[in-house]
Amino acid sequence: MRRMRSDADKSHRTTAAAELCTRLTACEFFRSAQHIAAYFPHDGEIDIWPVIRHAWENGKTIYLPVLLPANTLGFAMISAETQLDENRYGIPEPRYTAVDMKASTELDLVLMPLVAFDDALYRLGMGGGYYDRTFAFIRDSAKTQPLLVGAGYDFQRVNTVYPETWDVPAWRIVTDKTIYKQVREK
Repeated sequence: MRRMRSDADKSHRTTAAAELCTRLTACEFFRSAQHIAAYFPHDGEIDIWPVIRHAWENGKTIYLPVLLPANTLGFAMISAETQLDENRYGIPEPRYTAVDMKASTELDLVLMPLVAFDDALYRLGMGGGYYDRTFAFIRDSAKTQPLLVGAGYDFQRVNTVYPETWDVPAWRIVTDKTIYKQVREK
């Protein structure tokens, strides 16, 4: 799946990113969100910079993940001028101070990259479990915020990703073709 994602031609990736942006930004849950965590596309992940630019144009605050010592994620506010440095995986993350950080419980919406996803909206990431550890409080309680939304190409849908007990499902998956919601949800 990672190879398929990386092998998509530039034209398809550009069109897919624009289609995802149009679909996502039309959603009420996006329009009402003020504090949005995004990600820096890496290794063929769908480009969500069009979404980020749209959010900034509409007065929303964007945060990018930063790796924390306990193998969890923190979220640092960014602007168009924010300096980025590569983390140990080669993924750009913002230079930040404590004042730039937003607690994961205070975010309204989290856009998560994925390698694959299934109908139950479990996502397969890059294998580090960072999002699952960071948002375990959603799985382990009745909390529904922030809204966890996977972003990817429609071809990344599979029958199952074989979720483990510690995996946290997404609330929605937005692709270049459609928006998936949990099967059990009406």
